[in-house]
Amino acid sequence: MEFHGINIIAALLAALGFMVVGFLWYGPLFGKTWMKLHGWTEEDFKGTNVPAMMTQGVINALITALGMALVFHWTGVDSILEALHMAFVLWIAFSATTQALAFIYERQKLGLTLIHFGNQLVGFPAGAQAPRCHQLGQPLTGRRRVRGRWPRIVSRSGGRSPIPACTFRARAACVNHPPTLLHAGVEV
Repeated sequence: MEFHGINIIAALLAALGFMVVGFLWYGPLFGKTWMKLHGWTEEDFKGTNVPAMMTQGVINALITALGMALVFHWTGVDSILEALHMAFVLWIAFSATTQALAFIYERQKLGLTLIHFGNQLVGFPAGAQAPRCHQLGQPLTGRRRVRGRWPRIVSRSGGRSPIPACTFRARAACVNHPPTLLHAGVEV
């Protein structure tokens, strides 16, 4: 079951991976420390609409998983090591820097920032590996290898696709391909 080259079941498993890491991180592992740093008690959570809060968390995890799957698809990630590398790059470029803003501008306690950093640092690789469990050795994306390499993505009309045509390993080389080769859908 695919949508724009993304395996939906794998994306759901990746979102589940994010949620499991979050449950463990903010529960048995660091839950008491997290609550103490916030100055919260269990009494503060009485009357909270837990189903609504969890639904928002699932939606957030699903958006992150779909975003990672799109980046994996666009860059041609096809191995566990590439998935881990890309997950780390995405974490440091987007999650860690965004979370650091709370420490910098909102004066969030360093301990809270580090707890959030750790959750995301573990969650991103967990989300990146969930598709591997579902596909049992198949590539992370729905594309098939042609002569040992990933095919270039070309639109059906013959023009350039809005999705980058560069693969993860050959991104610099494909910038210099003549447009005629890309228009024809030829792998070089």
